[in-house]
Amino acid sequence: MKIKAEMGAYSSVVGNSVHLIAEDGRMIGQVAILCHTDDLRDKDTQETLCEIICSAINEDDQ
Repeated sequence: MKIKAEMGAYSSVVGNSVHLIAEDGRMIGQVAILCHTDDLRDKDTQETLCEIICSAINEDDQ
C-alpha cells in the first residue's frame, strides 16, 4: 500500500502531527510529537520535524 503524508495544522494545545493518507484519500493514521520537555514544544521546531517526516514518507517508493 502506498501511503502519503500531510502535515496537520498546528494547535497550541496539542502541537503538530503528520497525517498518514491511504491511496483512496482516507486518513489511516497519525504521527504525533509527544514532548517530554519544553525543547520540542516550539511551533517552528515541530513544523520543521513534521516537514522532514512528510518528505521522508512521500519520497519512499513503496
